[in-house]
Amino acid sequence: YASIYPMYDFAQKIGGDKIELNIITPPGVEPHDWEPTAKLMGEMEKADVLIYNGAGMENWVDKVLDAFGRNSVMAVDASRGIDLLKTLETEHEHTGHIDPHIWLNPINAKKQAENIKNAFIQADPANKEFYEMNYKKFSDEIRDLDDLYKESLVNIKSRDIVVSHAAFGYLAQRYNLKQLP
Repeated sequence: YASIYPMYDFAQKIGGDKIELNIITPPGVEPHDWEPTAKLMGEMEKADVLIYNGAGMENWVDKVLDAFGRNSVMAVDASRGIDLLKTLETEHEHTGHIDPHIWLNPINAKKQAENIKNAFIQADPANKEFYEMNYKKFSDEIRDLDDLYKESLVNIKSRDIVVSHAAFGYLAQRYNLKQLP
């Protein structure tokens, strides 16, 4: 199980046909405010691996893991090992002032994917080479994306980006941009 679409996407790219993957948060739902139903929790408890973004994105995670018993499912906090940013003060009062949109910096996305890959290998060592190969392919695509961003942003006149939601702090930090929500 993966909590939100970016984590689902990374897990699918690494796990391919060796995993049976489900997304937890329904499409169109605000993941900060949503909580899983008892039925969904029962299904999630049967999972080998539970992947979540972390950094305050999923307020329900601790409650769910406590209900399962911390050792019954391998829980992957995909934000592990990433330097977290504070949000702009006016946004995300309910996330404890940590910006959870980690994956919008491609280098962070690569680290999140690595955390997922390592969990898959731990849960399913027989398919280690498969997961490593898929991670390397994904990692190379991410590196190319990062290079494209850097090249494309070299000669821009303004470093300001106007956004509807202050979710681009990690991207702005990576490429020396300023988000204006």
